[in-house]
Amino acid sequence: MLSGVHVMGAYWSHDADVASPLGRLLSAAKDHRDEVALDELRRRFVAFVADLELAADPLVIAVPPGPDRGAHPVPELARAVAEQLGVPVAPVLDRRHDTPRLRDTPIEERRAVVEAAGYVVTGDVGGRSVVLVDDVVLTETTLAFLAELLVGAGAGSVVAVVACRTRLARRPRTT
Repeated sequence: MLSGVHVMGAYWSHDADVASPLGRLLSAAKDHRDEVALDELRRRFVAFVADLELAADPLVIAVPPGPDRGAHPVPELARAVAEQLGVPVAPVLDRRHDTPRLRDTPIEERRAVVEAAGYVVTGDVGGRSVVLVDDVVLTETTLAFLAELLVGAGAGSVVAVVACRTRLARRPRTT
């Protein structure tokens, strides 16, 4: 149901357990509410999206952060994508419940956590191509679930654009 996931870059450096420059930028924008970092992240994200071949006149939808998350860069990234594509952000997806953060949830339990978030489609998506915007992806559990939900509500297709791909934490080596 999710026809593609376009990721701008990696959160972690490929050769060390340190955040990449993009990961540090996202962390500053998301975790530290650094407006300068958010502006730079938005600028880079718009340039990334400009190079993608996306459907004409799509619905741009932000993955709704949990109600307990406070300031979050995803709505800003979605607005930037929508502006780049010349369309408004479509406020047709809501999240009703707080849940544990997926990064703190074992992979085999993630689908249940996403389902418990109470996502609902609140507007018309009938036959439309959707561009779903998120900040970080690991297993694509949330994106796949939301794509199923949107297609079930009538969306013609769903593609995701994401700022960073993260990875499972490396476990300490035992000898």
